Amino acid sequence: MKHGNTRINIGGMLRCCVATLNEMDLDTEVENGQTLDCKYEKENNQSMILEDGIWKWNESSSEFRFTQ
Repeated sequence: MKHGNTRINIGGMLRCCVATLNEMDLDTEVENGQTLDCKYEKENNQSMILEDGIWKWNESSSEFRFTQ
């Protein structure tokens, strides 16, 4: 599918991740299960994942671990 046909679940996403997605070329081919690095964080952060055509926060990413 094309990136332009996906949506963003902004709840729980950092602004920098949303900006990364918004800056992508809409014709970029993407597929469900694909992870994406936030371009504003260090390499290989895999902070976003595409599930059912919706970009979400990748909870299994080791980059950010919030504790209560």
